Amino acid sequence: MERGRRDLASRVADLGAAGDVTLRLLDGSLLVVRPEAAGENWIGATSDRGRTRFIVPTSAIVSASARPAADGGREAPELTTLGVRIMLRDLSRRRCAVTVVTNIVSLHGTIDAVAGDHLELAVHPVGAPRRAREVTALELIPLSAVLSVSY
Repeated sequence: MERGRRDLASRVADLGAAGDVTLRLLDGSLLVVRPEAAGENWIGATSDRGRTRFIVPTSAIVSASARPAADGGREAPELTTLGVRIMLRDLSRRRCAVTVVTNIVSLHGTIDAVAGDHLELAVHPVGAPRRAREVTALELIPLSAVLSVSY
């Protein structure tokens, strides 16, 4: 009964206690990450030894797998009730450069705003700050299309 109350995000976080977790996303890609936090409908994770951080909506996850921990693993990641929009709004407030991945395209830029069902991304070159002269497009991306956001 207890297991029936658990959602995907918290179960992926549990898998993360054993180490790296492989997430298969809707586009068929594999993302090998270490879950660091989980929310109402998202996973917060790192890869590349913590150099790259990700927010992955659970709606983008087809499956998650991990090898059992041989040494008992590590402490389970932090769980929160915050939704993915709150996490993305935090990145927007901090003016973090991000890469937003969808089934069709990967876009780099800065999130200008997060609405109820979409985000507004000011697209600019990697390494360039979000300045009007650097912005090449303003993309409106439905949250339902987002597979991952790295920063």
